[in-house]
Amino acid sequence: MNNKTAKEILKQMYTLRSLDPMVPDYIRVKYTRYDDDFVVCIIGSKKSAEEIMDKIKELLNTRLKLELNMDKTIITNLATERARFLGFEILKTTNCTFTKKNTLITAIG
Repeated sequence: MNNKTAKEILKQMYTLRSLDPMVPDYIRVKYTRYDDDFVVCIIGSKKSAEEIMDKIKELLNTRLKLELNMDKTIITNLATERARFLGFEILKTTNCTFTKKNTLITAIG
């Protein structure tokens, strides 16, 4: 990529309203990694989650020569289901974050 192209891309990036949560395609992504385990929390559509998972899978495979364990890999809605990570259950609540009996209860958003 030459300098002129990079400047054009940066110019386009500065016009994007990336910090406005009211933009229809706005997605929040947070992740936590411990050793070789990680969890990715996405506030967005299931389609967005699937696209991000595919990109993660491709990155791990092409750059690190690793594969996701598909038995442990899930896409779930924390409002209706729980996810397990490092021995804890993760679920969504409107209260602040706290732990109780190996359950991480977190307000995501």
